[in-house]
Amino acid sequence: MENLKLIGAIVGLLANIPLFIAVWKGLKQNFSTWMLWTILDIITTVSLMRQHGNYDLSGIYVVTSFSMSMLLLFKKEISWELTDTLTVAGVFICLAVWYFLGDEATTIASTAAVVLSSFPLIKETFCKPDGGATKIYFYFCIASLLALIGGDDFSIKESLYPAATLGFSSVLTILSLRKNPTLKVFKSPS
Repeated sequence: MENLKLIGAIVGLLANIPLFIAVWKGLKQNFSTWMLWTILDIITTVSLMRQHGNYDLSGIYVVTSFSMSMLLLFKKEISWELTDTLTVAGVFICLAVWYFLGDEATTIASTAAVVLSSFPLIKETFCKPDGGATKIYFYFCIASLLALIGGDDFSIKESLYPAATLGFSSVLTILSLRKNPTLKVFKSPS
């Protein structure tokens, strides 16, 4: 099972390569958002490591989020958005939870914060589906699924983070497949 966790982490690493290339070529992203995701991933990874849990995938995401942050800093793509303010609140909540409640509660809080901070991306994908991103999202699904299956059991320390990332990666994959982003409202004949 350890091999599946490691393979999942490697797939997670490889899934970021097309994203790095797209950002290098001009895809707009935000340094602040990625750096805050790095901090949340660090909190998750350290809390999982202290519990001897399933931390390979979140650990890889620390590396990839930090690398993306540095690329965006190099490109001077720095801004501050409402999402960043909410993510900072999530970081402080996670640190308070960690101090008062320990590692398992921190794993729950930091995983929830990672998922919640991804909602703007889910909203953007819903409003502007991009079939070009489908493969990347699908690779993230595979990475999360392998990490989930590779867990020793279905405890919080083994399964919560990969299950959560599988959930929102699946939503992103499905939303990116939509052909027509407009919602049609049916009128009753009158």
